[in-house]
Amino acid sequence: MRLVLIIQLFYSSFCFANFLAPEMDEYLDLQEYRERNIELRRIQNLLDELEKNPCIVKNDHYNECSKPFSLMEDLLDQYQEQLENIFTLKLNIYEYLDHDGNILKSIEDQLEEQFPTSTLCSEKPLEDLIEQADSMLIFIQRLKQNEKYDRFLSIENAKKRDCDEEIKNDCWKIDEFGNVFYVSKKGLMVDTECLLSAEEGERTPDQYAPEEVIKAANLAVSKLESCFSELNPREAASILSKIQDQEYTMFCQRKKMGDKSHRCGYTHKGNDVFYLIFNEQGCDGYEETIFHEILHMNSYVDNLHTNNHNNGECAKHDAVYFCSRSCFPKSQRPRINFSYKACLACVKNKDEQHRCSNDALGTPTLDQSFETCR
Repeated sequence: MRLVLIIQLFYSSFCFANFLAPEMDEYLDLQEYRERNIELRRIQNLLDELEKNPCIVKNDHYNECSKPFSLMEDLLDQYQEQLENIFTLKLNIYEYLDHDGNILKSIEDQLEEQFPTSTLCSEKPLEDLIEQADSMLIFIQRLKQNEKYDRFLSIENAKKRDCDEEIKNDCWKIDEFGNVFYVSKKGLMVDTECLLSAEEGERTPDQYAPEEVIKAANLAVSKLESCFSELNPREAASILSKIQDQEYTMFCQRKKMGDKSHRCGYTHKGNDVFYLIFNEQGCDGYEETIFHEILHMNSYVDNLHTNNHNNGECAKHDAVYFCSRSCFPKSQRPRINFSYKACLACVKNKDEQHRCSNDALGTPTLDQSFETCR
């Protein structure tokens, strides 16, 4: 009999407690419990959406579609964290929950008055991420159509990811005509023909290896950021801005050993593209070539006509050559005794004119012979 009374007393106390108004700290716990459950459902919906994503479904393009996989790992961690926090809160507010773990209707109504769920923000379920993942798959399919997919995957020191609004460099993009480009870590657009491995039986120097070309492109831009920025800050800022806006593109051509014209590279004054030359004899120091051609593209520094620039007798008056040798003092290319005029055309900065008397750059020639090389 006593046992029955104790059970009845306990049951009545429990039922009474369910309708007892919560204390303020309990209200806060209840609201947190409520919000965490909403968040748990949101995460579950995101995971359900991800399960349908083509990258996840195919599971054979992991490197190219790493973003969805990384997000799934992150969401699973968040899901587990919410479960643990919900379990801890349950211990404090169990008397206000029903047998399914839901907050009792009367308490839920009170919470809704104080903390309306309509004020809680909700996110769109992965629309942006799914769009990016689909874009990467389309990118891969177009690479396969161009028969460049295997070579694309074999390129070292370049991440296999699609350029988008967030990812600006060290990524891959396709233009409106279906051409594939790599955007280096320093932002320079590089055509894939510069990065394809040698064909079977083809003899090419080591510096033509894709990773070496990528390295040279990044080094050239680094020199523009450091050395040339000291020589001519305003012009350096203009050039670097164009590179970051992907206005300059590097292409590559293969030429026979006997073709001596443009041994390393070429462009035209004011152009927005330049070319590296690949041939059997090779060309040391492609980073200097890239730097040199980019200065040609910006006509402000290029002080000679093309025919005079290519005339060895005029080299000492050539500002593009002067800038190149100033920023690559260990160049293996022939030494030039530059004129004062060439120095000033490169520098264009009164604070830096002392560089023109630097003996390491050759003895300045103050004669008037530059007049024949304008």
